[in-house]
Amino acid sequence: MDLDANLTSTCRIPILVVPILPVKHSVFTKYLHLFYQLSTVRLKDITPDENTGDQAMFSSQAFQDGVLHFKMLTHYAANNRVFVDMQPHRRLFGIIGIMDCREWQGKPLNDGYRQFLDYVQKFPAPMVTRCFAFDPMDSQTDDTKGVIMIPNVGDTRFYLNTMLCDFASEILTLFSTVLKDLSSQFGNQGYTDHAKAPAPLAATNDLTFDSNALSTGQQTPDSPNRAASTPVDSNSSAPLAASKAPPYSRGVGELSKNKKQAPGRVKKLHADFYLLAGRLPDAIRLYKQAMDMTRITADYLWLASALEGYVCATLLMEQLRLESGVIASRASPMTSSNASDDQQAPEKDAGIEPWMTVADILETYTNVAFYYTKEHQVRPMGDALGHVLEGELDASHVTAIALAETCLKVARFMLTVYLHGQWDKEAIALLVHGILTRTSSSVSSTPAVSPTSTHSPEDTTSASPSPPISPNSPTTNKNVLGIERWDIGSWVNRIWDAAIDRWMVAAQIQIMSHMIAIYSQIQYHRKAARLSYETLQRAMPFILNGQLGPKRTDEMPLGSIHHKSLLATLKMICCIYGAGSNVGAAGVLDALLEQNDDTDDSEQRLFDESLAWHRRPMAFGWPAIQMLILRHCITMSEALQEHKHVILYGTLLLKNYYSYIVKEEQIRLANTIQRLIRLKTSGEGNMTTGINYWGVNLVALVRLQPPIARRAVHQHASDRKDLIESLTPAATPISAAALSPAPTPGAEKNLPNDPFIYNPYASKVATMAEFFLVKDEVAEFQVTLVNPFGFDLELQSIRLSTSGVEFSCFASAALIHARRSLVLTISGVPSEPGELLVHGCFIKILGFAEQEFRINCAPPPMELQAPRLKSSGLSVRARASFEKQSLDIVPYKLRVIDEQPLMKCKSTSLMQNAAMLLEGETKQIKLTLENIGTVPVDYIALQASDNAEPTLGASMDMPPAKMYDFEQTTLGRKAIEYQEEPGALGQLKLVPPGATLSIDVNIHGKPGCSQGTLEVDYGHLKAEDNDNQGPLDAIPFFTRKLTIPLLISVYQPLYAHHWDLLHVHAAESLVSKDAPNSENDENDKQGSTTMNLMQISHLVRSRQGYCLAMLDLQNRWSCGFQVTFTIDNSENDIYSTNHVITHHISPWTTNRILLPIKRISLPDTVTSQPIPLATSQKVFSADKGKSEAQQRVALQMFWYREHLLKRIRAEWRADDGRQGILNLRSCLHVSPSQLLILKQPDIDFDVSIVGATQIDRRVYQCHANESLVLHIKVKNQYVRPMKLLLRVHPAIVSNGAPSEPIDNQIVLLQGLGQTVLPAIAHGEIAEHTIPLICLGPGQFDVLCHAQDVLTRETFFAQERTVIHVSYDQKK
Repeated sequence: MDLDANLTSTCRIPILVVPILPVKHSVFTKYLHLFYQLSTVRLKDITPDENTGDQAMFSSQAFQDGVLHFKMLTHYAANNRVFVDMQPHRRLFGIIGIMDCREWQGKPLNDGYRQFLDYVQKFPAPMVTRCFAFDPMDSQTDDTKGVIMIPNVGDTRFYLNTMLCDFASEILTLFSTVLKDLSSQFGNQGYTDHAKAPAPLAATNDLTFDSNALSTGQQTPDSPNRAASTPVDSNSSAPLAASKAPPYSRGVGELSKNKKQAPGRVKKLHADFYLLAGRLPDAIRLYKQAMDMTRITADYLWLASALEGYVCATLLMEQLRLESGVIASRASPMTSSNASDDQQAPEKDAGIEPWMTVADILETYTNVAFYYTKEHQVRPMGDALGHVLEGELDASHVTAIALAETCLKVARFMLTVYLHGQWDKEAIALLVHGILTRTSSSVSSTPAVSPTSTHSPEDTTSASPSPPISPNSPTTNKNVLGIERWDIGSWVNRIWDAAIDRWMVAAQIQIMSHMIAIYSQIQYHRKAARLSYETLQRAMPFILNGQLGPKRTDEMPLGSIHHKSLLATLKMICCIYGAGSNVGAAGVLDALLEQNDDTDDSEQRLFDESLAWHRRPMAFGWPAIQMLILRHCITMSEALQEHKHVILYGTLLLKNYYSYIVKEEQIRLANTIQRLIRLKTSGEGNMTTGINYWGVNLVALVRLQPPIARRAVHQHASDRKDLIESLTPAATPISAAALSPAPTPGAEKNLPNDPFIYNPYASKVATMAEFFLVKDEVAEFQVTLVNPFGFDLELQSIRLSTSGVEFSCFASAALIHARRSLVLTISGVPSEPGELLVHGCFIKILGFAEQEFRINCAPPPMELQAPRLKSSGLSVRARASFEKQSLDIVPYKLRVIDEQPLMKCKSTSLMQNAAMLLEGETKQIKLTLENIGTVPVDYIALQASDNAEPTLGASMDMPPAKMYDFEQTTLGRKAIEYQEEPGALGQLKLVPPGATLSIDVNIHGKPGCSQGTLEVDYGHLKAEDNDNQGPLDAIPFFTRKLTIPLLISVYQPLYAHHWDLLHVHAAESLVSKDAPNSENDENDKQGSTTMNLMQISHLVRSRQGYCLAMLDLQNRWSCGFQVTFTIDNSENDIYSTNHVITHHISPWTTNRILLPIKRISLPDTVTSQPIPLATSQKVFSADKGKSEAQQRVALQMFWYREHLLKRIRAEWRADDGRQGILNLRSCLHVSPSQLLILKQPDIDFDVSIVGATQIDRRVYQCHANESLVLHIKVKNQYVRPMKLLLRVHPAIVSNGAPSEPIDNQIVLLQGLGQTVLPAIAHGEIAEHTIPLICLGPGQFDVLCHAQDVLTRETFFAQERTVIHVSYDQKK
């Protein structure tokens, strides 16, 4: 059965094109395509007929702008007869025979013409026939009656077009005859209802012809009649027998109703034939009349058919109008005055029908679908034919098939407009020609099975599986006309309302193939795949029975079109469901691809596309569904005897889903693949036996095993020539920065000033080290083998597959257990320098030939956009962005270099490379290195490292000051240092083979250090023996590193704690006002003095500007220590010098140490600097929310502490002779109160009272009511001039502390207590005097402070001035 899939199917005249055997398939196809090109004939080109009366009803002269559309068929199904009475365009009106005269050389052409007449007798009459003979020979004369010779000279197309014009003229005459017979039938007997009546009887039992029969080289034999319920092979040329059902018995009421409906039906038939004849104005007018008449009589089936014809005629009329302008319609000539009313000629049309829009067409076809659905519900279908492939169609199926065709037409119409994007002349032309897009007309691949294909050019039911993306492509979901993908899909889904499951299998497959094509065009790939799977399920029983599939003969297979469609459908289903994703062609597939002798281009292209799915970067789908699909593919491929596809799907199933398959099925698949490969090998004789039929790569990874540390080779960052010039004594030294490699692009993103702890957008530094192979040295490789199957694999031989340089590999053997992996070490020796390429491994499995398993070292694709498969379905995969990856296999590349020197540590002065030190102690050791290689050493670079380094976890929340202490403790001094500093670039020292080299090393007792490493980089730098290899700067320089680990134990013998600063008032009696002349002063001039406790006390009390430091020093060791403190108190002052304090601390005791400290004054330029940190890591201070003043004080405490640590140096010497340095950083801390003691005041107040008796420093005694003078000296010790506001307040002393200030009733100030002093420069003094009288007895304190006028900063006097007032007893 042929389905009408286009809106314009109603205007096409079916013509059957048959071959006259013998004729070659290529020759028949050639001329068949020529008839396709000439399938459109204009009415004005048709030869005018001389008929009159009823025979001239469809004359071509009445409307010369019309066009006849022929539908060239190579197959005509007998079950189309049930539609003939209602839809004349399904009737066969003509047969054309094609004869190749070259095949009939020496034979009478009359025999061929009789063969053609035998074909014609199988089809019902009347019918127009033509027999064309092409390429006539000179010996063949044109005297055979009925045979039209087409010469092979001149324009063959012109000759054939002329013949088709005559053929069309007879077709128009035939229309009158057929219409007259139908009208008589309606007028005499009424009309048979298609929904109830059985199919009409045919004059002959053979109404089927298949052009594929020409491939057998024989005529189609007759066969006995078959019942409609018997499955019939659609590929066979045997005729279909009509079912001889009893005549339909009509009741009186039903017959009366048919007579009422007969005029409307006759009017509709007239319109159908006018449409076929190209008389569009007449057809439109009669369709409108027929619609009115059938609507009145409730004849919905014919009303829907009339609406379809009306839409088709309107589209054709609009196409003519757009192509040639406004067309003047002509009236039909009336040649017969006694014509009946039902056969009256069309009246003169008043004008052209207005144009229908897309919405009008959709509305019209919505009504058509409504009428068909109503008839289908009222008169349901008869018996289900789902078990029959193809046979006679029951008349009760008419409404269901018409409903399905209507939904299919609307879906294809909307899809055409959707893909085109606009409603214009081009879109109408696509609808008239029955194609979806301009590009799809050239595509002949059908995504589903179509056993009853008619091979008509307008039946392009499918386009390319992946149409080009355009602004109106399905990825945009909606075009400018408002049509969306779901609108199209909803009309396709309505096809199921026609109960297609009850149709014959061939019809189901045909309608499903159209649905699959539409789903694919709108990119509903999952629906298309699911429907394709259902189609194959329906076709599977007939494929297994041999009714579908390959029936091979000596020349070519029967039904090859169905065969290819089945294979293409299998691949499409696998691709959509992901059953072929992430799969590579492994061995057997590569070998099979080379066997293209018996495969055409289209089949090979489809096979290649199925294998190309392994290049897709993303796998998807459910394994259970994918396994089920692959098993069905294997079953169908076996039924089609396609061993290549059985191997393909079996390999995919075994390779991708071995983890889901039981052991028995894995073994069965492996044996099946092996058996088929051997079968193809024995049959073809050119396939190799060493094929990886397992379908997986047993070699997962091949990597070079890193050599031991002393054998590893590293490429030096500097060039050989520049390094030699920098290390030569006579040459100008070059800095290490100049010889360091240039920074890579983008490295500036990782500079220390990056504000982020981790910046994900910064360029990542490759952490994989590069290893080099050395000539004539053994190299070991780690090979990871994987056995994913449920059975063990015994590998008899495993060796590396290499190229590039000569490499001697030692073979190994292994046994890989089921579902296990194995890491095997394979070694070899390179024999020459160069680049070594490791492609994989040669593996010989027990019982099979040796096979090469390759690895791919190409980087995996990087996903830049994570696809969301649930948001847009599979269409989102086309928008997912992935990194472009090369399809070539990249081998594992290694570099082989020349021979290199080799050294070892012969001996050390340490026992077992372990050293025990006290904190601050230094020990010297000696190393002896020996050259055990064959190449001399002339370059040595020494380095050392220890484990006392700050970690991020220990310093994340530290304040900056503590972080600075941590860095100074760990990074300030290395635990290991060389006595002879080799320089940053190394040094030139020659060590011939077999010679030794001694190196002296100092080890320091560093806190927190437990181990260290001595590193010696060495190599052969000079290349006098390599002059033939090129200049020095072109030869890379390689070194080896000798690493000597050391175990270091550091103990703390002395523990300093309880650091404090005390402010000591200088005694007035001890202050020297004149030049120094005492013994101590003479010792001070000598620059260094060893002081005892009494001398320290005398110093701090006799000298202004000193403070006293105290700390407790605990001896935790078993011997005594003598600790010497050296305090650098020297500044530009003759009274200041370096003081040395020595204490001996007995074992397990604690001594308190007193140190005289000169008070410090640092400028703001120093104390305002930020705390410098050596590490680049980010530190977050826990002291948040501090004010600016608090932060300034914190910086001052830090810098005064650092200055104090520089002035104090502590050394210890043990009783057993050890000596070292005592680190005071851990205990010396400066608090805000200590800062006031340590720091010299910016403003110094010197207060004296004239008229009172001085009894101590700033302590006076007087009597009440005595006149006194308060003399105040203000000294500016700040770095800049100041203008101060001086304030003086007397206060009474209560309990040793001054209370609130008192008024003038007790202490009378005879001057201003607040005054502005003149500007005081640095080091200068301003004086101010105030007379005062104490009116009563008591102890009074004179408080003084000054405030900076500019900064509002207040400076207080740090010493008190006290007056003891008493009454004069004499008075």
